[in-house]
Amino acid sequence: MASPNYRAWRVGSVPSRRCTRWHSISPQQWDTPRSRFEKGCHVTETDNPAVEAYDTLAGIYDLAIPDPAGFTDFYLDSCRGVETVLYVGCGTGRLLAGMAESGILVVGVDPSTEMLRRAQERLDSMASRVPNSRDVELTVDQLPELGSQEGRLYDRVIAAGGAFEYLMTTRDQIAALRRMGELLTPDGQLLIDVAAPPFASRTPRGNYVGDGSASSDDSLGPDGSASLVKSSEVRFAYDHFHQVLESRCHFYLHEQDDPVAVAYRTRYTTIAEWRMLLPLAGLRGQIFGGFRGEPVTRNSSNFVISAGVA
Repeated sequence: MASPNYRAWRVGSVPSRRCTRWHSISPQQWDTPRSRFEKGCHVTETDNPAVEAYDTLAGIYDLAIPDPAGFTDFYLDSCRGVETVLYVGCGTGRLLAGMAESGILVVGVDPSTEMLRRAQERLDSMASRVPNSRDVELTVDQLPELGSQEGRLYDRVIAAGGAFEYLMTTRDQIAALRRMGELLTPDGQLLIDVAAPPFASRTPRGNYVGDGSASSDDSLGPDGSASLVKSSEVRFAYDHFHQVLESRCHFYLHEQDDPVAVAYRTRYTTIAEWRMLLPLAGLRGQIFGGFRGEPVTRNSSNFVISAGVA
């Protein structure tokens, strides 16, 4: 069998499927004290490469992988006026913070303890001005099980930021959709975003801007100082037979000689599959080509799914 066809880019901006800009943090923010998250959280060991990758990336995630245009507005607008939200794959809590500011009672789950620790630190930092942030619950959990949510119901369940892509089999995808559907109130809504398949989009993963030049705006912090992340290198291998994408990323930092290196695998899902998966999981809904309700086209870099119990 032929070896995977790797494609490489040397870039100075985000090494992700979403083309956005760098943000800067100070070296002092790198090793912030551990928060109360550890006290109330059941931590389990894992050999999952994706979890290990996000544990490694937690310290630079917010500047390395910003949210895409329209992402935050879409989810906040979709959750406006509801009381309860379950956020699957909540990461470092950027969207959680916005929901807390909106007065929503939100529960965030993520398989990465380090990402959740960052989320708790974010919530702690805003507690004085947003009292509701103290009520946000963070739990180590993941799809398809979501065992920590037994007996609960939510007005919205969201699997944002590609959390669904880490389900590597159709069986797990159906199980996850069914499980999330079970957690919805009768009028509840399930919201998911995933990357469009690389063969179905004119802008597949890997088409990133930036050259890592020290003179570019992306390499400077808001005060004109050098950003912590200098540049990055990302390599992709596509296995179209199994619909698997292997990502290998290197983040080059100003503050250290060795790069931050991670590797993980995700599975992409076609429109035809989504039209099969939803009814098999007892759901019905719509599939959009972006966060503003666009139709699916060859220019779509994301699929956005909105569904409810059939």
